[in-house]
Amino acid sequence: MTLILFCADWCSSCREFKPTFDALNIPGLSSYWVDIENEEHIMSGIEVENLPSVFILSTDKLSWYFGEIRPSLLFIEKILADLEAGKFESKPIEARFTNLLQNLPGAIT
Repeated sequence: MTLILFCADWCSSCREFKPTFDALNIPGLSSYWVDIENEEHIMSGIEVENLPSVFILSTDKLSWYFGEIRPSLLFIEKILADLEAGKFESKPIEARFTNLLQNLPGAIT
C-alpha cells in the first residue's frame, strides 16, 4: 500500500502529527510526507482544501482514498484496513494521482 500525507509547515495539526507519521512501521506500506507548499512541483492538478489530507492506494492499485483525515494513527490504520478488506469501490486511479505517484522519490508505477 502507498500512503501520501499532505501537510504544511504552518499547520499545527500536521506538526503535532509528524512524529507519529515518521514512526509508522506497517509492513508493506510506503509512506510519504508531502508539504503542499515546498513540493508544489509534484502537486499538479491536486487541490488540498483541508490539512492534513491523505491519498492512500491499495496494494493491488485497484482502490484508493483521498480526503481530509484526523491526525491520528488509529484513523490511518482504519482506512488502510478498510482498503485491504475491499470496503472501497474499485476505480481507476485519476491522472492527477498517477502523476503524483510518478514524481515521488523512488517513483511508484
